Amino acid sequence: MEDSTLLDEATTLYPAWKEALKLWRFTWGDIVPHEWFYEAFGLTPICDDMTVKRAEQIKLKFLGQFTPFRQAMLEDRQMWIDSVPGYGYEVVTPGEQSRRAYESRIARIAKELRDLDRQLRHVNIGMLSQDERRENADLLARQATLRRGFGARAVLTDEGE
Repeated sequence: MEDSTLLDEATTLYPAWKEALKLWRFTWGDIVPHEWFYEAFGLTPICDDMTVKRAEQIKLKFLGQFTPFRQAMLEDRQMWIDSVPGYGYEVVTPGEQSRRAYESRIARIAKELRDLDRQLRHVNIGMLSQDERRENADLLARQATLRRGFGARAVLTDEGE
């Protein structure tokens, strides 16, 4: 990380996400609109009259700046930024950060395990060799072990969707 004693307000950092860190004036509980990030990253906000190609280019550039910015906020400043769909990002308070991080990741894991279960169960068994059937059965058993170890069997079934 750069020595902040060598930087003044007139210094522009590269890449843009580092400049955005310098410009950051928000605190826990604040909701930061998407527009702030576009401006801080030096990007044109996506609008209705843009071509799909141009909008996709901007989205990729945004992600290329936002991902390391978000990581630096978490690791260097212990500030987790969570999406507020349709508006921007919330700076999650430290008291909520652990619970919300855990819940969001558990939901992702549950979805992935449901998808894995679906893919393992919907195999055309009639087209498998004996060895391939054994492999499928072994993988189904591993999946069941994962589900049990996960401790949330009801959450991982198709009914929970």
